[in-house]
Amino acid sequence: MTNPLSTPAASNFGLLLARATLGVYFAAIGYSNVMRGVSTFAREHLKPMSAWIDPRYAEVFLTMYPVIQVAAGVMLALGVLTRFSASMLAVSLTIFIVCVQGFNAPAGMPFEPSVIFVAVAIAIVTNGGGNLTLPVLLGKKPAGAAPKAAAPAPAK
Repeated sequence: MTNPLSTPAASNFGLLLARATLGVYFAAIGYSNVMRGVSTFAREHLKPMSAWIDPRYAEVFLTMYPVIQVAAGVMLALGVLTRFSASMLAVSLTIFIVCVQGFNAPAGMPFEPSVIFVAVAIAIVTNGGGNLTLPVLLGKKPAGAAPKAAAPAPAK
């Protein structure tokens, strides 16, 4: 009996859930930061980041970070330029974690939860967006091969 969760449809659905969840989350967080003002966001996080990066570059990154969150989040949720948008989130979030948040776990947490977001983004980069993306559904891009389940190990 074959496992129904190892089908291309199940893989595409799993990628859709990962993309949509991560994309909507970052689009919402980025939108919140943009509405508060990107300069406000940059000022709030400039001091810890300046310990790692020249303050001029840190300010540029922190000013762009909320916009990156919104743009990459929307693209990821829709499945447009999926690998690019997931890699933008992974790289920018890694920089933010290292330079601003640090790896110290919040109270009651075993580790910094943002690391999970980076891992999911990297998984999307390596697997692609699947066939349930806006370009595929609109017929602008041919449906590619869905990620295949690992082949069983040969019998010895």
